[in-house]
Amino acid sequence: SLSELIRLTGLKSSEAALAKRREYDEPFIIKNENEQLALAVREKITEQGLNYTKGGRYHHITGGVDKGLAVGYLIDLYKQINPHIKFAGIGDAQNDIAMLKQVDYPFLVRKPNGEFEKRAYFDGVIITDGIGPAGFCEAVDKLMRLKP
Repeated sequence: SLSELIRLTGLKSSEAALAKRREYDEPFIIKNENEQLALAVREKITEQGLNYTKGGRYHHITGGVDKGLAVGYLIDLYKQINPHIKFAGIGDAQNDIAMLKQVDYPFLVRKPNGEFEKRAYFDGVIITDGIGPAGFCEAVDKLMRLKP
């Protein structure tokens, strides 16, 4: 329900109403989650021909879409206008991996415990020193200092 979504997420009523209109993935939580239960849920999802990913706070069921596919479409559109344009992405979770691999400047933000999502690490990814919003600001600041 809308009230439950507000309670779980801390979103305002208008934001929660928009979140309920999602079309391309279904976020969910696993009550009393443990590694074995999460693996079993993931297996059931993939058995149905769907995809599973883990975000910063929620698990997600998706069809044949992900952030990387969406960003790839945007990159293709913008490159038609300017083939030399560069792209950056900022993420902190497993569900950001595909997006980060699409861009020229991938930034991986540290989590509240100071660690970063190990599964999202790859050659070329830039790991922020900052955590959460501070890490996001750090990434933007670094982008602003890049020479064109």
